[in-house]
Formats: sequence, structure tokens, C-alpha cells
Amino acid sequence: RTLQRLFPQRPPNLFEPPAGRPPATLEALPEAEREALGAMLRPDAQGGAGRRPVSMRNTVFATVEAMLIVQALRERTFDAWVRELRVRHENRGAMLPASGPERDAFTAASAEETAALQAAISREFSHLLRLQQQVLQMLQLPSFSVTQDPSAVKRQREVVQAVRGEEQ
Repeated sequence: RTLQRLFPQRPPNLFEPPAGRPPATLEALPEAEREALGAMLRPDAQGGAGRRPVSMRNTVFATVEAMLIVQALRERTFDAWVRELRVRHENRGAMLPASGPERDAFTAASAEETAALQAAISREFSHLLRLQQQVLQMLQLPSFSVTQDPSAVKRQREVVQAVRGEEQ
């Protein structure tokens, strides 16, 4: 129950385009973000410290691509967990009478189990979002800080979409 209270819903993702809208492009970002991100993504942009500078452009592209893959793998895993739970509930429910106290108890326990799984998934996506934000903030991508504020995450998603658009 504590988990359900702390993580009542899944946080927004950095790698999902807003419904009904095309992905953001570099040109669609506000000027300050466009200039900062454009400078990072120039082919000759360098980053890193020490003797061997690293291509900032390649670092940003590789990091964003890796984050997209990790998020997709986590989504696949969590979808499998939900499917497995649903099948287990269906199998158990098929062995019970159609109505009565036993069915009522099963229905309540199944709903509680499903809510607990959804809360656990929400917690994992909250941790993933925070990790993604921390890494992209360390790379100094514009608009990145650790937050779950929907409008801030929407802006961060637009920056990530612009990076992905420049990569292609």
C-alpha cells in the first residue's frame, strides 16, 4: 500500500512523442535552447577533459540512443509482467464459481495485486526518468534537471526529439 501511495501513476517518458503532434525539431525549440543544442551537435563540437577530447555530438547521440533502448526494454519487460499477471488471474478465476464470497474475495485480491504491480512499474519508471534526466543534465543538454513536472518533462522530451531528429 505504501508503494501505491508513493507511486500512484506512471510518470511521463522522455521517449514518447506527444499524442497527435509530430516530433519536435531543432528549429521548433526556443532560441536559447536551439543555439545551445545546435552548438553541442555541431560535427566539430568537443567535450571531455584531459588529453583526448571526445566528440560531444557522438556522445549525445550515443547516450540518447542507449536511453531509448533501455526504456524500450523496460517497457517490454513490464508489459510481459502485466500479461503474466492477467493470465494468472484469468486461470485462477476460471476455477471459481461465477458469483459468491469466494469470487468476491478473488476479485478484490486480484485488483490489489494488479494495483501493486502498477505501482511497482510506476516506481521503476520514476527511477528511470530520474536517471535519464541526471545523465542528460551532466551532458549539459538544455532544459534538463530532475523533475516530474509534466510541462518540464514535455520540454525535455522536445529536446530529446530534436536530438534524435538531428541524428537522422
